[in-house]
Amino acid sequence: MTMTRDGRFDSMDKAAPQFSFRRRTMATSEMKEFLSTKGGESTNLTLDDAADQSPPSTSTRRMSIGETMPDRIYDWEDPRLGIQGFVADYFTYRIEQSGLDWYDAPALPDGVQDEFKMMRSLATIFEKKHTEELENCSEQLLAVPKLTFHLYQEVAKFFDRSIGPGHCSMSYGHLIGLISFGGMVAAKMMGTAELQGQVRNLLLYTSLFIKTRIRQCWKEHDRSWAGFMALGKQMKEDFERDQAVQEGRLRNWSLIGAGVIAAIVCGRIVYSLK
Repeated sequence: MTMTRDGRFDSMDKAAPQFSFRRRTMATSEMKEFLSTKGGESTNLTLDDAADQSPPSTSTRRMSIGETMPDRIYDWEDPRLGIQGFVADYFTYRIEQSGLDWYDAPALPDGVQDEFKMMRSLATIFEKKHTEELENCSEQLLAVPKLTFHLYQEVAKFFDRSIGPGHCSMSYGHLIGLISFGGMVAAKMMGTAELQGQVRNLLLYTSLFIKTRIRQCWKEHDRSWAGFMALGKQMKEDFERDQAVQEGRLRNWSLIGAGVIAAIVCGRIVYSLK
């Protein structure tokens, strides 16, 4: 099995031809129909942009003789905060929440970082807010085990195509949504003997998919893990406050909402966090 630069597994694509899975499920065609609809939700990520003004964390590294110091070292380039660590930690956490164990889960050389813990919290909130939609989607993906991984790839690719021109292809909200959904799918796959061996492929694909887009847009759009932490703190506080008073209104989530849950609900792609 080989992985292409865009994160696709050639052998999986060959084993599950595009037209074959479309005949078996309406998920892909319904995604296309939704994403081609005009006049959809706004993708203005105002709160995301504001949160990015927080000063990013920095990392240091040894310089070679003759090497020039870069203008800025970004925290998302720090190996300690590599995206695979976020994905592995949340997938493992989500699997454990389902009462299962992932015995061959990848190790975290630097341990569980505070940023990983924040991702756990936000991805859990995301799932709570969209349980029904995410459950329906994951059930469709697992309906035909031979196609599950391939359909997951299709969901991620349509998610990618739904981003409006000029917007960051991996906003904080998109990041949270994709990791949350991937964790749910991973937990369900771990509970299915036929699919347990594919959980690692799911991890690798999700990590590469996110990593590629972070490198493409975070510098240009001034995203950082420091900004993610600042926004996450706000979102957690809003959620906890609203839960306490039973208002059910998540102000920050709604503001981010229009553009952050793209293409991860297979039957009728939900593109809002409302």
